[in-house]
Amino acid sequence: MLIATWGVYPITYILAMGHEYPSASDVVAREVGYTIADILAKCLFGLIIFTIARIKSSEDDKNFAAQEGH
Repeated sequence: MLIATWGVYPITYILAMGHEYPSASDVVAREVGYTIADILAKCLFGLIIFTIARIKSSEDDKNFAAQEGH
C-alpha cells in the first residue's frame, strides 16, 4: 500500500510532461497531483507507524493489551 501511494509521484510527473513549455494549468495539475500524493502517503505512513507501535506496546505490556481489548 505504501509503495502504491508513493507511486502517485512519478505518475503525476509523467502525466504533466506532455508539453515542452507547460501551461499554467499543466503546472497546477501537477501540483494538485503532488498534494494528493503527499496526503495519501503521509497519512498511510503515519497509520503504519501507529499500528506497529500499538502491536509492540501490546507485546511489551500485558496490562496495555488488556486495556486495549475493552
